[in-house]
Amino acid sequence: MNPTRNELPERTRIYLTNVLQKILYEAIDLSQQAKQAHWNIKSVNFLSIHELFDKVHEEIENSADLIAERILQLGGVAEGTSKAVGRKSTLPDYPTAITEAAAHIEFFLGSASKFTKTVRQSVEEATQWKDLVTADILTQVTRGLDKQIWILESHLPSDRNKVKLKEARGKGKITEIERVRGH
Repeated sequence: MNPTRNELPERTRIYLTNVLQKILYEAIDLSQQAKQAHWNIKSVNFLSIHELFDKVHEEIENSADLIAERILQLGGVAEGTSKAVGRKSTLPDYPTAITEAAAHIEFFLGSASKFTKTVRQSVEEATQWKDLVTADILTQVTRGLDKQIWILESHLPSDRNKVKLKEARGKGKITEIERVRGH
């Protein structure tokens, strides 16, 4: 840990820096997933979804910046290189073979939901460690991404014509899209 005049006990700062670092890896990964979708979608509503994924990317990138800055405020060092993120993010690898907007949205929402679950749990941890500033920052991150998730979900087909992603057996990669008619 770097020297700091932050009044939180060193044990708390070390613990929360590690928690925040894990979130930072995933935030950077998620922001790149949004950019991957932004670049590769195909849709009759291309422009609106293309621009939406750019806004999602910006929201997550701003969140990553807040998280990295908090790591430094606590005396840590923020690690955000692409190699480190590739090794340490626990989000699923983004499939490069999909192009349909609904498939991009579905996959991205899965990653975003996993990320927000981790962040929400970390809000509770920060509160238990009596670091309300970190808890507030993480709440802000969740609030922003929850809004983006809501907006993305509004671009999905209704339940009557829902798009489902099928995983190839044993490969863990998304390989095809299956349209399923509802009841």
